[in-house]
Amino acid sequence: MERNRLIVIIALGESVLSIGREFLEAESSVGSYVLLVVAFATTVSYWWLYFARHADSAECSLEEASDPTAPARGGYAYAHAALIAGIIETAVGAEILMGHPHQHTGSAQAIVLSDGPVLFFVGIGVFVASTAGVGRVEAAIAAGACVAFVVFGVIAVSLRSPVQDLAVGCAAVLSVTVGLAAWHERAALR
Repeated sequence: MERNRLIVIIALGESVLSIGREFLEAESSVGSYVLLVVAFATTVSYWWLYFARHADSAECSLEEASDPTAPARGGYAYAHAALIAGIIETAVGAEILMGHPHQHTGSAQAIVLSDGPVLFFVGIGVFVASTAGVGRVEAAIAAGACVAFVVFGVIAVSLRSPVQDLAVGCAAVLSVTVGLAAWHERAALR
C-alpha cells in the first residue's frame, strides 16, 4: 500500500515539474499565468481526491477485511494503473496546453486533455469500489464528471475551439467535482 502511495506522489511530483518547465518556456502573459494555475490546481485536486479522501479509508477497510487479497489486488494493482495513467496523461495535456494555448483543438489534443481526468476518475472509482466501497452519490459524481469531460472534448473538436477553452471547461468540471466531494465528505462527518 505504501509503495502505491509513493508512486502516486512521484507521478504528481513529475506533473508539477513538467508544468513548471513548460511555464518557464511559455510567453509571459496573463493567459499563461491562468493556465499555470489551472494545471497546478488540477494536480492539487488529484492529490486531495486520492490522499485526503480515499487512501486512509481504503487502508482501514483492508485491515478490517477477513480476506484482503482480492480487494487489495483490485484496488492497488489494477486501479492504480488507470489512476497513474490519468495523472501522466493530464501532465502531458498540461504540457500541450502551456506550449500551444491558442492552437485549435484537434482530436489528439482533446483526447489527451479530457481523457486524463477520465482515466484518473475511473482509476479512483475502481480503487474505492475495490477497497472501501463506493456510495451512490460518489458513483454518480464520478460518472457525471467522466461524461462531462468526454462531452467537452467532443464539443471542442467539433467547434475547433482553442485548446485553452477545453482546459477551462475541464477545470470547471473538476472544480465542481472536487466541491461536491468536499460537500459529501462534510455531510458524512455530521
